[in-house]
Amino acid sequence: GILSLASDVEDEIASLSVFMFSTASVAGFQFNVVDLVGNEDISINEFSFGTGVPADFMVDISDNTFFAFTTTGDTIPPFQTTQLLVQLSLDTDAEEFCLEETAFFSVMMPVPIPLEVEGM
Repeated sequence: GILSLASDVEDEIASLSVFMFSTASVAGFQFNVVDLVGNEDISINEFSFGTGVPADFMVDISDNTFFAFTTTGDTIPPFQTTQLLVQLSLDTDAEEFCLEETAFFSVMMPVPIPLEVEGM
């Protein structure tokens, strides 16, 4: 998958748009928004998903961390073109911000997990 970003600071309101191109279905993703220049705090206030994200995706926001995932098995379908994944509204004095390199995305694949039961 490929991510691209578009950020904007207008009238002291910061926003970050995260766009995605992916050849695989996505079952969840997590990233941190960080200040590129200094050490300004960043908090995610609000979000809205792009059209490809299922409405039942669960979201957890903690300061500058955004975590979204499926609990039902619905996934974000592969995008053949770059499309909006999520639009964020930020509370920060930072003028330039981006996603931290530790962003990750997960796919929904049936993978057997070995299980050993003791005492039976």
